[in-house]
Amino acid sequence: MRTSDGHSIYNPDTGELLNKPKSGINIGNHVWVGTDVFILKDVSIADNTVVGAGSIVTKAFTDKNVILAGTPAKIIKTNVNWSRKNTEHFIKDKKNNNLAGV
Repeated sequence: MRTSDGHSIYNPDTGELLNKPKSGINIGNHVWVGTDVFILKDVSIADNTVVGAGSIVTKAFTDKNVILAGTPAKIIKTNVNWSRKNTEHFIKDKKNNNLAGV
């Protein structure tokens, strides 16, 4: 996660900082971030989101239950959620109507 650009970019006439972070990084509840993901300054990721491996998240995403992926990241799928259960246990629990706490 990168909360700033690392270097200052400013107007040489006024000294005004042009790349000052505005809101920091906000990550919702139940978010799965894949390996080698970069999350840059001023990014928000909503609840129940999956961020695909190797993605670069450069802006705020307010939609819940989505998959983000790419460079830069974009929504590639909607109406999803995820579980820590492996697929075998998930299928078994689904057969038994036991998906509470997924």
